[in-house]
Amino acid sequence: MKTKILLLALFMLGIRVCAQETEAPFEGEIHYTNTVAVDKTLAKLFGGAKSGEYIMKTVVKGNKEYGEESYSGMYSITLPDEDAVYIFSKLTKTGYKYPYSYYAKNAEHIKELFEGNIATTGEKKEIFGYTCERYKGAEKSTQDIFGAKMVTTRIVDYWVCKNFPKEWVGSLEVPGKPFDYEDQQTITLPIVGDAVQAQTVHVSDIKPRAVDDKEFELPKDIVFEKLDDGYSAQRKLQKEIRKYMKKNKLTSNGVGEIKTEGVATTKDEFDF
Repeated sequence: MKTKILLLALFMLGIRVCAQETEAPFEGEIHYTNTVAVDKTLAKLFGGAKSGEYIMKTVVKGNKEYGEESYSGMYSITLPDEDAVYIFSKLTKTGYKYPYSYYAKNAEHIKELFEGNIATTGEKKEIFGYTCERYKGAEKSTQDIFGAKMVTTRIVDYWVCKNFPKEWVGSLEVPGKPFDYEDQQTITLPIVGDAVQAQTVHVSDIKPRAVDDKEFELPKDIVFEKLDDGYSAQRKLQKEIRKYMKKNKLTSNGVGEIKTEGVATTKDEFDF
């Protein structure tokens, strides 16, 4: 029953696992607005699932990336040349290191679990001066979880810019960087029924600028534990952050303000 959260975590960190030639490689910052809505069933099944509007930021130079997101409160530094991804929390002062190559292998595995048809519509539009192409479709996965059948269905609609290296978003190999992304996922379980999550991610600002290598230096006050499984590392860190916030009665995880007012959380707004 971890598939739902794994897909979400992948997009939060914006991990790039494939290289692609571009006319002018981007260097600078990309800011996102990430809106998540979950129904009551999903919130009960997964402790970290929650509704709200969150911020995300990525700093890019070559194939190196620094990222931060306020959904879970994680920071990340991705160094493909060292086959390393580092994730950490400034609140808990804990962090994990795992192989960058792990995502390429696991993304292929996740892709094999899904069947469906997601393809370009041929539509194009300009977003922040970049030409983006629209992709739409749906896919479904059926898995055996302790003898019970779990069915995960995804409906996606996204605009992608091919001037950037391609990425994996869950089971999807996106031919560039998604600038405008909508994803509705439904998990169907025996007895429990449907559990639903909807996510929209939009590029809110893009700032080309010179990036200093110092922006990818690891924090000196954090000791990184090594793990082979990137998803396990993410889940452990997310759990540590939630526990720390609860113990210290915090409402912010330190990566920016979280908005809940006005965020779509009802069945009618997302057709749950």
